[in-house]
Amino acid sequence: MEIMIVIIVIAVLASVAGPLVGSITDKGRASATKSKMANLKSGLLKYKSDIGRFPSHSYNTTNVQVFRYDKVMSIESEDYNLLVTDNNVETSDIKNYTKRWKGPYMDSEISDFMYDSWGNPIWYIRYNYNLYLWSSGPDGEFYKEGSFYNADKAFEQQANQDNELCDDIVISVSKFKKPVPQSDSTSQTPPLYTGNSISGGNGGLNSGGNTNKPNVQSGRTGS
Repeated sequence: MEIMIVIIVIAVLASVAGPLVGSITDKGRASATKSKMANLKSGLLKYKSDIGRFPSHSYNTTNVQVFRYDKVMSIESEDYNLLVTDNNVETSDIKNYTKRWKGPYMDSEISDFMYDSWGNPIWYIRYNYNLYLWSSGPDGEFYKEGSFYNADKAFEQQANQDNELCDDIVISVSKFKKPVPQSDSTSQTPPLYTGNSISGGNGGLNSGGNTNKPNVQSGRTGS
C-alpha cells in the first residue's frame, strides 16, 4: 500500500514538474535568442554604416526581392551571406563613393548566428515599412494571419506575453519611408532547412526545433 502511495505521489509530481521544466527551458532559450538577434542586428547596423544600406543586392529598397535571405543573408552558405563575405556586395555608382565592405561583421559561424536557440533559422525579412529579424519561437511555426505570414502582426502580438496564438520573437532592425507592395510582403515564405538546401515553404518547421544545423559552405573572402 505504501509503495502504491509513493508511486502515485511520484506520478503527480512528474505531471506537474514536466511542463514547468519545459516552460523554464523555453524562457531561457527565448532570452538567449533575443540576445543572439540583438547581436545580429548590431552586425547589420555596422554593415549599413560601411556600405550605405542593409544587406540587399540593389538600392531599390521597395522591391522585396532584393532582400531575399537566400541571396544576401543565407542561413546555409557563406557565399550568400553579406555579413561574412563581400562576394555579392554592389557598391554605389555615385562618383567618389568611399563606403566599402569591412567585414566580417559577425564573430561566430552562420550555423550559430543565423539560428535561434531551438535550432530553427532566423528569418531576415523586409515587410511593409520594416526590416525584421524573425524567430519562429518554441513551436517552430512562423506566425500566419490567414494563409499569409505577417511579420508586422507577429511583432505586435509578441508584446502580449500571455498570447497563446503567437510565441514568435521578432525584432525591428529598421523602418523605411516607403513600404514594399502589400502583395510582395504577403507572398514571402520563410527559410526552411531541408538538410541539403534552403527552400521557402508554406508550412512551419518541425515542432520542437530543427536540431540538424547545416554544414555551412565556406566562401569567406573578407578578413
